Amino acid sequence: MGVDIVLTVTYFAFLLGFGVLIANITKKMKIPDAFLLLILGLLLGPTIIQHPAIAQYVNISLINVSAMGGVPDFLRTLALIMVVFTGTFNLSMRTFKKYSGISLKLAVIGTLFNTVLFGFAANIIFGLEWAYAFLLGAILSGTGTGVIYSLENVLAAKKPLTILKIESIFNSPLTVLLPVLFLQGYK
Repeated sequence: MGVDIVLTVTYFAFLLGFGVLIANITKKMKIPDAFLLLILGLLLGPTIIQHPAIAQYVNISLINVSAMGGVPDFLRTLALIMVVFTGTFNLSMRTFKKYSGISLKLAVIGTLFNTVLFGFAANIIFGLEWAYAFLLGAILSGTGTGVIYSLENVLAAKKPLTILKIESIFNSPLTVLLPVLFLQGYK
């Protein structure tokens, strides 16, 4: 089955337009857009609407992902890059230098502490093997850049928000590297 380029572009335009519409609505309501977009993703994606238990009663298929070939993987990667690095474009070098010391400490110490804490909790609560428990801990320990930047218009305290922004920039490589290390160590 080949990729239908017109359908792919149409789906992409629909999703982009829908995302921009939701972002504008949430901006006017003064709530973080990431929250509503995550809820919509859960509702419309494979988690709820397309789950087999619900899909047998409700047959809603807004987008046929299989008709798009490898494009969804490319779009996910592009979206991840945009979420991680978009916020750095609005950050001045002076601000980065001013808060990078404390942000780096928060990123390294916080990520390692949370990885260990969540790893032990996952092992005790869920009975996961240590490698999987620490893998889950490493994944959960990251500070989501997209969430931090979506709070920018909602939070009034600018200094803590700036520290969290810079911390999330340092934190992103750690939250990618640690799970890979745990997966490699398990092999």
